[in-house]
Amino acid sequence: MLGLVYKKFPAYPAIVVSALAGAVLAVLFQPDTVAKLAGDTAGLNAPFVMLKGVWISLFDGYTSNSGNEFLDALRERTQVIILSDTFEQFAAPFMAQLGWPTIMCHQLLVDGDRIVGYQLRQQDQKRKAVHAFQSLNFKILAAGDSYNDTTMLGAASTGFLFRSPDNVIAEFPQFRSFTEFDDLLAAFTAEL
Repeated sequence: MLGLVYKKFPAYPAIVVSALAGAVLAVLFQPDTVAKLAGDTAGLNAPFVMLKGVWISLFDGYTSNSGNEFLDALRERTQVIILSDTFEQFAAPFMAQLGWPTIMCHQLLVDGDRIVGYQLRQQDQKRKAVHAFQSLNFKILAAGDSYNDTTMLGAASTGFLFRSPDNVIAEFPQFRSFTEFDDLLAAFTAEL
């Protein structure tokens, strides 16, 4: 579908074609998800279940529900990417619980059942990721809780501290600090 954009295809037809192509791909590769979107399907055979699921997703929208109210509310407003200094292997169970939001973090090197090392993506990867997204003309809002987040917060258009220790709050007064998810969500929303 990026080809339509590249060829400067008119916006409305490009969106329609992309949405329909997405629907076809969803039916082919995620039929269980499409069937869940269809909801009550009593008396419908498989093709009509797929049609109902596609119709609902195209015209009523699709909302990802991670079970985390803050994350779901933020995802309804904007894209969310988690930048972390943890390792993929440690983060995976938690990301599964949250509906697999995008996370960019480091990786443990494993040989059989032994950890044999680790691979950092790069030094100061959070700040560099912010700069990379900004080079693509994204406005970046960021929140973090500790020293290892401060270069990212400084690089972002707006940075917030969340549930940070008092010494971090005192050392970085340029970042507004929050302790409640509702207040952080309101601050993000105001900046969008």
